[in-house]
Amino acid sequence: MKTIYGERTLPLYMQIYLSLREKIETGEYPYGYRLLSIRNAAYCFSVNPGTIIRVYRLMTLEGYIKNINNHGFAVIFNEKTDEKKMIRKRYEAEIRKELE
Repeated sequence: MKTIYGERTLPLYMQIYLSLREKIETGEYPYGYRLLSIRNAAYCFSVNPGTIIRVYRLMTLEGYIKNINNHGFAVIFNEKTDEKKMIRKRYEAEIRKELE
């Protein structure tokens, strides 16, 4: 298994997700930044487009990005206003995992 980000034991979609999330949270990808298309991201990461769809769907559910009328995905996370909300969502996700 190849490593994109973090530990080699993590699935590729999670490595990509963590990489993008870090770039968004640190401000490298600021509010309004347009992410690569699904095809281009799949090509850049050398993965199947389905993997990128999974990553983008997860990031959309967690409030990091938004599909802009089928014209791509843009960052909607604003570190100043969304920090507490994101902490709460992560905490809730951890609890859900523990309950499963």
